[in-house]
Amino acid sequence: MKRTVALALLFLLPAVAGWGQYPYLSDLVLNYSDFSTINSIAVGYEFVYFGTSRGVTCYNITNDRWADPLTGIEGLRGTEIFEVRAARNDETVWVRTEAGYFQFIRAFNRWERIEEFPEEEYYGTHLRPDFDYFAPSGYNYFNTGFLTDFSGNEFYLTDILADNWSKIWIGTNGLGALRAGQNDRRMELLTFGLLQEDVTTIFNDDGLLWMGGTDWGFGRTGLTVFDWRENNFEHIETSTAIHPIRDNINDIYADARTIYLAGDNGVFMISQDDYTIDDRLYRAAGLPGPEILSICAVGDTLYIGGENGLGVINLAADSGSHDVRIYLQPLAINSLEKIGRYLWIGTSDGVHRLNLDNGSLGRMKSVHYASYGEIRDFAHDGQKIWIAAVDELVAIDTATAKIDVFPEVMQYGGARAIAVKDTLVACATPSGLWLLYNGQKIRHKLYTTADGLPSNDIRDLVIDGEYIWLGSNLGLTRFWYKNPSLY
Repeated sequence: MKRTVALALLFLLPAVAGWGQYPYLSDLVLNYSDFSTINSIAVGYEFVYFGTSRGVTCYNITNDRWADPLTGIEGLRGTEIFEVRAARNDETVWVRTEAGYFQFIRAFNRWERIEEFPEEEYYGTHLRPDFDYFAPSGYNYFNTGFLTDFSGNEFYLTDILADNWSKIWIGTNGLGALRAGQNDRRMELLTFGLLQEDVTTIFNDDGLLWMGGTDWGFGRTGLTVFDWRENNFEHIETSTAIHPIRDNINDIYADARTIYLAGDNGVFMISQDDYTIDDRLYRAAGLPGPEILSICAVGDTLYIGGENGLGVINLAADSGSHDVRIYLQPLAINSLEKIGRYLWIGTSDGVHRLNLDNGSLGRMKSVHYASYGEIRDFAHDGQKIWIAAVDELVAIDTATAKIDVFPEVMQYGGARAIAVKDTLVACATPSGLWLLYNGQKIRHKLYTTADGLPSNDIRDLVIDGEYIWLGSNLGLTRFWYKNPSLY
C-alpha cells in the first residue's frame, strides 16, 4: 500500500465483451495499426472501405480525407479482412474473415456475426492491372501489377476498384492505398496507419505524435508521424538505399529544428523542414555503447543515454566530428527528462540529476523509497515529479519535498512509462494501462484487452487532448480518458 496516503482499491465495473452483445464503453478506444496490406476494396456513396490485414479503414470521398477506422472495442480488433463489401448508402459494411462473416451496422456502431454475404447490388467495378497507370513520385510501375521503390522493394497490387464516378481505388501488399483518376491514371499515395506495427516509444510534439518501435526484419521501418487532430499520417523510412541499416527505435526527442532517434546502432538526426536524414552518429563516434536507450536535446547540447553511460555532445562546436563526453559509466541510462533547470536521469541504479547551469552532477538519495533500483521514466505536472521505478511509482512534491510511494503498480509488472494530467496518472505496464486517480478520492483501475485494447503489453504513452495515446506491440490506441462513464 501507499506509505503516506491510505489507498482504497476501488475498481470500476468489468467489461462485458462478445459477439452479439453490447460491449462495455464502445467509444472508449480506437486502435491504429499497420494497415499497409490491403486484401479487398469496396465503395459506398460516401466512403471507400479497405479490408486490411488489421481491420477495416475508411476514406471519406465527400470530404477527401481519411475517417476513423472501424477498429474500436466494437470492431474486429487486429482481424485480417479477406473481403469487404458495402451497402450503397454506407449504413452497413460486410466482411469475410478467418473467423467467418460479420456486418458493421453504422447506426449502432457495432459488429455482429452473420452467416454469409447478403444478396446486394454494389457500387464499383473490380479491374485487373494494365499498362496505363503512372506511378507516384519515388516509385516505378510495372504492368504485370506491382510498384517498386528506389530501394528495390516490390509492392504488388492486390485489388483495383473503379467507382461509379471518376476514381480508381487501388490496394497493395505493403504500401497501403492508392488513388488514380479514371482518365489520367496517375497514382496517388493515400498514407494511413503506422509504418510498423510495434510502437515502443511516442513523443508528443505540440499535437504531432512521433512513433517508432522494434524492427522485426521485414517490411518497411522507421518513424510514423501522426497529426491526430487532422487524422493525417506521414512515414519517414530510415532503411533506404542511402541508409540501408535497419534499426530499432528506442526513444524519440524533437525540437524546432531536428527529430532525434535513439536506436540500437546509434542516433538519427532528421530535419523538421523536409523530414530528410541530416546526420547519423554511430558507435565509432564515441557513443556510450552500441545501443542507445534515451535521448534529449537542450539548446545546442545533445544528451545520449546508452547502455554504458551518458554521452554529451555540443552540436554547435565548429568541428568536422562530434566530441562526446561520457558520464555515469557503467550505468545504463533508461530515461532523460528536462524539468526546470535540471536534467533528470533515470539509470539502472537510481536517479541522478544534472544541473544545466553549472554542470554539477548528483545522485538522489531517499530513505522513503527504493532509490537504488532501475528507473524507467519521469513525468512532471507542475507540482509533483513522478518517478517510475522497477517496483513502484513515486511522487515528489516540489514545494514541500514530501514523497508519496505507490507500490501497487508492481503487481502489474511495474510502470514502464508514465504521463500525468491534473489528478490523473497513467502508467504503461506489461499487464495493461494502469490509471491512478490521485484526487480527493484516490482509486486505481487496470484497463486490458477486455476493455478494447489490442494488447496488454503497453510500451509507452502520452496524454494529449482528451485522450491517452498508448503504444504497444500491436499498434497505437486512442483511449478516451474523459469518457463520462469512467467517472
